[in-house]
Amino acid sequence: MDKTVHGAFLDWGLHGKDLFLPNRNQQGGILAGRSYIVYLYEDSITGRCVATTKLKGFINNDLVTVEPRQEVDLLVASESPIGYRVIVNNRHWGMLYRNQVFRPVAIGDRMKGYVRKITEDNRIDVSLQQEGYAQVKDSAEVLLQLVIGNGGHLPLNDDSSPEEVKRLTEMSKKVFKRSLGVLMKRGAVEVGEDGIKVKWQ
Repeated sequence: MDKTVHGAFLDWGLHGKDLFLPNRNQQGGILAGRSYIVYLYEDSITGRCVATTKLKGFINNDLVTVEPRQEVDLLVASESPIGYRVIVNNRHWGMLYRNQVFRPVAIGDRMKGYVRKITEDNRIDVSLQQEGYAQVKDSAEVLLQLVIGNGGHLPLNDDSSPEEVKRLTEMSKKVFKRSLGVLMKRGAVEVGEDGIKVKWQ
């Protein structure tokens, strides 16, 4: 990134063509080496594509176009003590709470997510996992693949701590237990004191 008296030039992956971020479009300072979430538009005076970090005019929840349980695209915009502020489907603000996150998340990450709920004042809460049975079904498959990929054994059972479950599976303890129940019912695995073992057919 280069800075001039008029603004900053951002590297956006096009060889030999930097993206101009005018001073008037900057919210807070811009520092070299950092990544920023920007909105691109055509400047009415120059006809060029320029960037802005002031997103409020382009991202809003006035008219919400998503619904609960819907799969959505998420872009992580900022971090706060309670979680991550995300942009949902490039149109709305959403909140991904820290207690819903079971894998590393960084500003600028793009990922699939699911709408958990929409409040009366149009705030959108999202999750990285599906809710209910669909989530358990998917997670059971993931858990089985983890056990197989680990040589047919995973050192986890009902007594494992939530931290250990999260570290090895990127799942909450609740989802892990439900998923394990599905696999045991299916006869795919057995569980002992030393953990989960695949029942090879």
